[in-house]
Amino acid sequence: MPGYKYTASDVKGKIVKGNAYASDPSHLKESLMNNSGLYLVSWEEYNRDAVRIRLGRGQLSEFCRELGSLLKAGIPVVKALSIISTRTTDKKLSKLLNAVGAEVRKGSDLSLAMKMQEDSFPGLLVSVIRSGEESGDLDKSCLNMAEYYEREKRLSSEIRSAMLYPVILLCLTLGVIIAVFAFILPSFMNLFEDMKLPLITRIMMKISDIFTKYPLPLILTAGTAVSIVALVGRSERVRLFADKAKLRLPKVGRLNRIICTARFARTLSTLYSSGTSILNAVSLAGSTVENRYISSQFDKTLKMLRSGSSLSSALGAIDGLDQKLLQTIGIGEESSSLDELLENIADDYDYEALATAKRMITLIEPLMIIIMATVVLVVICSVMLPIYDLYSSIDGQEAIGYSVRAIIKG
Repeated sequence: MPGYKYTASDVKGKIVKGNAYASDPSHLKESLMNNSGLYLVSWEEYNRDAVRIRLGRGQLSEFCRELGSLLKAGIPVVKALSIISTRTTDKKLSKLLNAVGAEVRKGSDLSLAMKMQEDSFPGLLVSVIRSGEESGDLDKSCLNMAEYYEREKRLSSEIRSAMLYPVILLCLTLGVIIAVFAFILPSFMNLFEDMKLPLITRIMMKISDIFTKYPLPLILTAGTAVSIVALVGRSERVRLFADKAKLRLPKVGRLNRIICTARFARTLSTLYSSGTSILNAVSLAGSTVENRYISSQFDKTLKMLRSGSSLSSALGAIDGLDQKLLQTIGIGEESSSLDELLENIADDYDYEALATAKRMITLIEPLMIIIMATVVLVVICSVMLPIYDLYSSIDGQEAIGYSVRAIIKG
């Protein structure tokens, strides 16, 4: 009995989504009405025996490259899948490829067999495979996607590597701050006892008291705050607002726009060169930018394309894409060389995204050092000011002896 993902509504119009098994859609409709009082709105059949694993960009690139090479050598799809499944050391991936091969042996197209494995294969890859099957260039489509995922992996890896040092520096800064307030400042408590302290010293001592006297409430408060932020961050409205804000931040906003535009340009170039229709190519490319605010605007773009607008003017209505991409697409449409220009601009944006990230790092590193130095300077001032007052009020030698004894006693 097949499985269905359905969307239904109750008598009050409340939308309900779920999964159910039924012999056919009519039986599903009847079952929902009789058992739950729900009206079936839409449905989609799914494979309940599907193998569901999440493939990384590296795995997708390797799979596409091996499949494309084998198909180019004249090996049939089923045999090629069997060879790849046998060679891989990943048992889950081997199981997935065997499931795809089993569906192909039953007569399904490769794209359909991949789609039946639910979310294991990205919709982008399935669409390109389908285009390759229709055009007869399946091997070329696979090799194009191998190159696409390899570039995506390289770009993401290089950006993560560039951001690693600032993250380490941030952790080091937080560690220094905690050490100062939890261990260093408390040693001066007895020294400053019964003294009239400057405002900055009193503030530092109060913060130190929180770290030393209330560590558990402090940890619980921090944990609760993180949990609340994580919970609120799951809201679609909050995510949409956050993604929009990322594009407005000074310096960081430009980096986000360049990265999103680079992903869109690369995906659009790959899909267009694989023979995918411009409507499907734009729709799929819009879902890969990894920014909900930008992705949410593509419905309007698709409507404009359906009504006869040019690609450059339709994309021009999207807030968040870099203008250079739109200008390049406009030139490509006028010169009938859109596929070549898309590939060139995609390469250019890959380079610019990495260069922009590295420029950001050159700004972040000194900023983090300045923050750390400022904290240390404030702490030193808060300690030295009362010590200076103490030295001024009593004989220097006696002050030194008193200070040493107080610190040892503390």
